Amino acid sequence: DFKQIWEFLAKTPELQSGGGIETYNKQWLNAVLTHKKENLTLIAEDDEGFEGFLIAHYLNSVRQTILNDLFVIPEARRKGVAAKLVKECERILRKRGHRYFTADVLPNNVKMQKFMEKLGFKHGNKFYYYEKLMR
Repeated sequence: DFKQIWEFLAKTPELQSGGGIETYNKQWLNAVLTHKKENLTLIAEDDEGFEGFLIAHYLNSVRQTILNDLFVIPEARRKGVAAKLVKECERILRKRGHRYFTADVLPNNVKMQKFMEKLGFKHGNKFYYYEKLMR
């Protein structure tokens, strides 16, 4: 799973923050996959193999979860794969007692915005994403 997820995280433009700092690195992905109390990773597969993934981060103290990444390979799009991943995530969150599920979507990713609204997410305010590499 690491290799497949890494391949898509590293090369998919809509998964990049665009702030000039490397959005993902292998250490980050390894931590996400290893620390299951803080992160949720779901993989979608069919008989032919890998279809997509979802990565979310738990903020347990406030019972909130942030959807970080949702990706489906082009061949599996428009077949309900992303919706199944999000709905499974929601099922897990309810079981954990989480009350809020949020996602950041790039302003130019209109398809994702419409998808999220179709699943019942409410459109919030637009904002700028700032990042700083701490050394």
